[in-house]
Amino acid sequence: MTLEMLKGDVDAAAQKIGAAADGIGATEPGPHLSGVHGALPDSQSAGAAQSLAESWGTAVSDLSRDLGALRDKMVAAANHLEAEDEVVQTAFHRPMVGAQ
Repeated sequence: MTLEMLKGDVDAAAQKIGAAADGIGATEPGPHLSGVHGALPDSQSAGAAQSLAESWGTAVSDLSRDLGALRDKMVAAANHLEAEDEVVQTAFHRPMVGAQ
């Protein structure tokens, strides 16, 4: 089985993942939920909205961080594979030691 990596495609996909990470990281759900407390003070809904805002903020932050890490790993892996491919290609074009 042969695997062919198109570095340009991997880089493009990594950039899209990075853009998604940036967009997700810019999401701030807290302000949208903060009005619940003012509208329904001392209610279960107010407390639940606050908990939701906090857990959503954590989830968004974690997802953004994980996507950013995925982007970085994809780029690093593609760079590594490309470098290894160059090493192998160079080795195939070098005469073998002791060959006559």
